[in-house]
Amino acid sequence: MPNRQLTDSSTRLRARLREETAAAILSAAERVIGEEGLQSARIELIAAYAGVSVGTIYNHFKDRTALVQALFDSRGFRMAEQFEVALAATAGAPAREQVRALFEAVVLHGRQHGLLFASLVRENHGPSRIRAPAISRTAFAMSAAALVSRAIATGEFREDPSHVFPEALVGLLRQALACAIEGRGTPAEIDSMTDLFIRGVAR
Repeated sequence: MPNRQLTDSSTRLRARLREETAAAILSAAERVIGEEGLQSARIELIAAYAGVSVGTIYNHFKDRTALVQALFDSRGFRMAEQFEVALAATAGAPAREQVRALFEAVVLHGRQHGLLFASLVRENHGPSRIRAPAISRTAFAMSAAALVSRAIATGEFREDPSHVFPEALVGLLRQALACAIEGRGTPAEIDSMTDLFIRGVAR
């Protein structure tokens, strides 16, 4: 009779190795797309950078489109996580600090993945069958809405009957991401965007 503990341990090890291999493939894909462009990113080159065979890539991803979509989704989830961390770290702080934390998070994300984003911007996000991750759009919208709602409740922001404050914040966050992709997003620029938003919504 097989040892249940050894079997469970072996299953967990295989799952972890599979996750690590998939992560390495996604990192390699990001590098290749950033350097070569989305349309020119060959599976063979991605496999070489990841240190795996082409067959291993297809064991993890159905085809090239699925690989690129997984990369988009992975980076979208990372953006959402960075927003969550930023808001958790500033919970209870003045609204201005919370807004600034979101700008810092998006600039950091833009710098970490700048080559990828720049390549996608140049190629207009590639084939239409590859979707921009919904999680990124949701993260921007939900984080902005939650922050604005709390600040209105505490009296730091004035009432927003037309619900335009979250959309305005999302617009500025997207601008901050664009700045980071261009190699900008200095502390002074982050302060300027933060002040611009706060002046427009504060009581």
